[in-house]
Amino acid sequence: MGSIAPYETVHGRRYRVRYRKPDKTETEKRGFASLREAKLFLATVTVSTATGDYIDPALGKVALGSFADSWFRSKRPPMLKPSSFAALEHSWRAHVAPAWSNRELSSIHRSEVQAWVAELASKRSRTVVLRALGVLAGILDLAVDDRRLAANPARNLRSLPRRAPAKRRVYLSHEQVSVLAGNCAHPTLVLVLAYTGLRWGEATALRVRNVNRIRHRFGQAPASGVAVGDPSAVGFG
Repeated sequence: MGSIAPYETVHGRRYRVRYRKPDKTETEKRGFASLREAKLFLATVTVSTATGDYIDPALGKVALGSFADSWFRSKRPPMLKPSSFAALEHSWRAHVAPAWSNRELSSIHRSEVQAWVAELASKRSRTVVLRALGVLAGILDLAVDDRRLAANPARNLRSLPRRAPAKRRVYLSHEQVSVLAGNCAHPTLVLVLAYTGLRWGEATALRVRNVNRIRHRFGQAPASGVAVGDPSAVGFG
C-alpha cells in the first residue's frame, strides 16, 4: 500500500504520499493541496501497480532532446532511404527541437502540442507541419513503448491543417513540347522530362550506365547528393 502524511509550507498545509514501486523500492510524491487529492493518487498508484500499468514518474523526466537520439538511431538507413531520413533530421532541427528539445517528456501536454501545430500551420505548409508533428509523435511513441509515458500527447489531436484546394494543372501538347525542346540548349533532357515521368533530380542524375538502348529503358538513378539505392526502371523510345 502506502502512507499519507501532512507537512507545512509557506503556502499552507500540503500532503506527501509514500509508496512502493513495482520493483519494491520506496518513493514519494509531494505537493498535494488536499488529503482527497493525495488519497486519489495513492489509489491510482495501487491499482496501476496491481494491473501492470504503473509508469514511474522519474522515467518521464528525461529531456525530449536527449531521448530523441534513440528514435533517430532506429530510423537511420537502411531502415529509411537517405533522402527520407534527411527530411526527418531537417524537420527536427528546424521545427521540433526549438520548441520541445529542452522539455521533459512527462511535462508535454496535448493542449501545448495542439497550440504548437496551429502556430506552425500559420507560417508553414501542411506538409511541413505534418512532418514535424510526425517526428514529435514518433519520439513520444517510443517513450510510451519504453513505459516512460502512459499516453502520447502528440497523437489524436482534434485539429490538423486542412488540405489546400488542388491547383489547376496545365500540360503541354505534343506540339508545344516539340517547340519547347527546339528552343532549349538541351532538347533531349526536355523530351526525357516530358515523356518518361522522371523528376528533375532523377533525370539530371542519369548516367550512361543507366541507359539500356536495347530494351529502351532507363535505370532510374538517385538524385545528386543521395546515396545510390536500387534503381527502378522507365521506358523510352
